[in-house]
Amino acid sequence: MTGLVAMLLTSCYKSDIDDLKSQVNDLKGQTGEIASIQTQITGINTTIATLQTTSNNLQSYVTELQNNEKATKQQISSLQAADQQLTTGISDLKQYVDNELKNATDWTAATFATLAQLDSLSDVVAALPAKIDAVSKALGEAKTELTKNYEKAIKEAVELSEQSMQQWVNEKLTGYCTIAHMNASIDSLGLACAASDSTLAAGIEEQKDSLASAKTELTAAYQAAIKKAIEEEAGRIDGKVAQDIAAAQDALQTQITAINNELAPIKERLAKIESDIDALLKQVQSIVVVPDYTDGSTKVIGRTATFSFDIMPVETAVALAEAWQSAEAKEQGGMVYLNLKDVKSKGQTSQITDSIKNVYVEKGEFKIGCSI
Repeated sequence: MTGLVAMLLTSCYKSDIDDLKSQVNDLKGQTGEIASIQTQITGINTTIATLQTTSNNLQSYVTELQNNEKATKQQISSLQAADQQLTTGISDLKQYVDNELKNATDWTAATFATLAQLDSLSDVVAALPAKIDAVSKALGEAKTELTKNYEKAIKEAVELSEQSMQQWVNEKLTGYCTIAHMNASIDSLGLACAASDSTLAAGIEEQKDSLASAKTELTAAYQAAIKKAIEEEAGRIDGKVAQDIAAAQDALQTQITAINNELAPIKERLAKIESDIDALLKQVQSIVVVPDYTDGSTKVIGRTATFSFDIMPVETAVALAEAWQSAEAKEQGGMVYLNLKDVKSKGQTSQITDSIKNVYVEKGEFKIGCSI
């Protein structure tokens, strides 16, 4: 049955994508001039269609994950939040077109406003593939064919959305998309650093500030070029205007290269931390649950519980506990999660994912205390 559903999804998805590709291709060909107000409206409406397809597939993906015991509440909540941002972006775009752009008469002012919409939406769209990749990596072999199909569908719809967004004003103005992808990369790196080293996380924030400054400079350059093109060149992008845009793009690339150079040692340090943790986990020879009661259950006091495990060798259990306590001392311990299963509710299995409050070794047993 799952295979049939996956085949039907692939068929319907391919038809939708082909239609969207045709719409996006129809937008291209305006490389030599600033898009007119009507062309901007057409471009944004095309993007609304691609974004809605993205949102629909993302919602279906979340539903599929809710039926996958390997997916955590944290992962699902992250994707639901991303879809909420996307839904809000779609709504804002519709309102912008209907309430502002359709009534606009000042080409320059309208184009500046469209540029601002492009700026605000780019980060939301660019962040989606990284979120999908993180969940996909965590699921590993637990991914179903349906899950894989949804991941592919989302990524292709995102790609089409970005292609159509770059046609709103002029496809030469690619800087916001470049910055958005860099932001997504930095955010992913920041999450990884937050779970391991607060010093690294601080370095990440510095680079985000640098990228924000680069965006401010890029916006000023774009607005100056657009104003000159519309008011002095009848919207054409050639000569001095084309040179100014190229210079702005080159300056942005120089700044991004500098940011990447600053991020390189942070990535190396993070890779070393992850390697050390992996090496520690590979030392674990066995893990056995030690229940509080003979029926295999654990005592719950109020909304807290402590779960016990025999981890061999004991030295590795001690090292794991010390690693968590070191992270907790840096106020990063809350990034560790435990997946539990409640198998008593109507004979069904449901997943609970809760923040760990304490990890320690007592009388040779590895203890994890958490709130439920």
